Amino acid sequence: MAGLTDYGEQQALIALLPNGTNVYIGFFTVLPTADDGTGGTEASSGGYARKDHQAWINAAEAPITYRVNNGAITFTALTEDLVAVGWGIWDASVAGNLIAFGPILDVGENEITQTFTSGNQPSFVDQELKIGLN
Repeated sequence: MAGLTDYGEQQALIALLPNGTNVYIGFFTVLPTADDGTGGTEASSGGYARKDHQAWINAAEAPITYRVNNGAITFTALTEDLVAVGWGIWDASVAGNLIAFGPILDVGENEITQTFTSGNQPSFVDQELKIGLN
């Protein structure tokens, strides 16, 4: 099987997450169980909606090239508690195709469950979401 070069991986990531084109970030209460995105449950708590984002940059941690969010991603305030285990990136604000997903990680890069209480505005800081190819 043939593989992509580092340059090819960078170009593939740029094509999936281009600057200036909205993609939609959301939360999972159950992570997908397959690479095709099936088996997951998207959050549906009160006030939750996917958040649009369109600024991405390349970052590298050898040997992996990543595409990371450029700028914070801040959701609207929740009207009910939300317990999330992961995040997803879709090509539409509702339904659509899941492009990428991953677990929520703590600063030590351990998978965690994150509880957002009513009134909170969940957010991802600059360069927190990392989507990579290896």
